[in-house]
Amino acid sequence: MHNTDKAWNKWGAQDPYYGVLTSEEYRGKHLCDQTKAKFFQTGQQHFDHVLAAIHAHLDPRFVPTRAVDFGCGTGRVLIAMAQTSEEVLGLDVSDSMLSECLANCRTANVKNATLKKSDDLLSALSGQYDLVHSFMVFQHIPRRRGEKMIPLLLEHLSHNGVAVLHFVYDWDVNVSQRIAYFVRHRIPLAHALANRLRGHHIRDPKMQMNLYDLNRLFRLINEAGGQSMHVEFARHGNHHGVIFYACNGRIAQRLT
Repeated sequence: MHNTDKAWNKWGAQDPYYGVLTSEEYRGKHLCDQTKAKFFQTGQQHFDHVLAAIHAHLDPRFVPTRAVDFGCGTGRVLIAMAQTSEEVLGLDVSDSMLSECLANCRTANVKNATLKKSDDLLSALSGQYDLVHSFMVFQHIPRRRGEKMIPLLLEHLSHNGVAVLHFVYDWDVNVSQRIAYFVRHRIPLAHALANRLRGHHIRDPKMQMNLYDLNRLFRLINEAGGQSMHVEFARHGNHHGVIFYACNGRIAQRLT
């Protein structure tokens, strides 16, 4: 099985911003102050939308005090979260991504963020958080691994907290494209050849995309304590995703 953690660490060392947002303008060779500012602006826009959705559909008075960004990468969303929350924790499996995130926090004068390396048991995560956030992360984690991590993540959601979790559930590809994807992700030489044919660097790491079962996700979140939920569709290229905004029973009771 392809080691997704190893690949993510390679992206962090080789091309961290493209690893987060796969647009050519965020490649290292194209990256400049202007494109980097645009990169972080997309994170601010995303987080502004997240807060607006929570206020509109779950809790109009919600203001996170402690927040965690699972899969923080280079800090694209974490830095925006730090502007609202008193304390932010960023988790990532990649040392190279965490190093880049730390540098970006210093540049942005963010002093209320803590960064820790993540693992499958979320052993670096302790305490309770008002906001548990993860966006465009679980798609890079094999489904069986991710399904074990979801309840562990939600264990740290406070009694008046909201979890915002994104998953990919389908993609627009034909049979031949699925076969090509299967071959490319299991045969190293095929992956290198595919990179060359697509005009990418031959040593670009693999970027696995994993689909999650929506029925399983609803059950996992409900069993972890979710009592009320808002769901949004989120499409990126040919991948179909959803964002779950889940809150616990106390918020649900307060709003009824």
